[in-house]
Amino acid sequence: MAEVLVVDDDRVMRRGLKALLESNGCQVRTARSGEEALARFREKRPDLVLLDVMMTGLNGFAVCEAMRGEDGFVPVIFLTARDGEAEKVRGLGLGADDYVSKSAGEPELIARVRRALQRAAAWREAAAGPRRACFGSVTVDFDALTAVGPGVDERLTKTEADILWLLNANRGKVVSFGEIADVVRGGNFDDATIRTHVSRIKGKLSAAGVLLVNERGAGYRLV
Repeated sequence: MAEVLVVDDDRVMRRGLKALLESNGCQVRTARSGEEALARFREKRPDLVLLDVMMTGLNGFAVCEAMRGEDGFVPVIFLTARDGEAEKVRGLGLGADDYVSKSAGEPELIARVRRALQRAAAWREAAAGPRRACFGSVTVDFDALTAVGPGVDERLTKTEADILWLLNANRGKVVSFGEIADVVRGGNFDDATIRTHVSRIKGKLSAAGVLLVNERGAGYRLV
């Protein structure tokens, strides 16, 4: 049973969300402030955080940033009355997984929570498995930082391995520049730097490098 941490300074909202999530099979803990949310997060990692943005004291953006500094994998969904584009961009840029308006219906919210939990479960499963993957005839060992195959015997940097690991975990899907930056270096990489790293990866994979496809203006996809 998934455990969700609900963070909102409105008691009625907290109670309503708790009842909704529990009726859909979740265990729920609540926090009424950003400070309390961080304390509960550090006390025990939840499976997902449902986070209000506008709170007195430490706001949701600051809470999300602090959580991402300590854990890059627990899904964070902003639930807020402020759903303008600028707020969404800022929230997603801080590492949130989703951004849902408080005006959204209950079925939509539950669907987004389930989707985020499924994605997190897939990440954990991938992380628990062997840290190796095949790219054509080239085998990459993500722990040893090596790429080995016919005519290929290369060392990867940690950054190159992290980018390749992310693309492999999302094989067949487009991974945006922003997602790559968030996972690899907490959002500190610009698009040009990511392109340079991917170009080096392609070179080290030799013929298998063609499997890394640049989706113009969107990101990269591993086929």
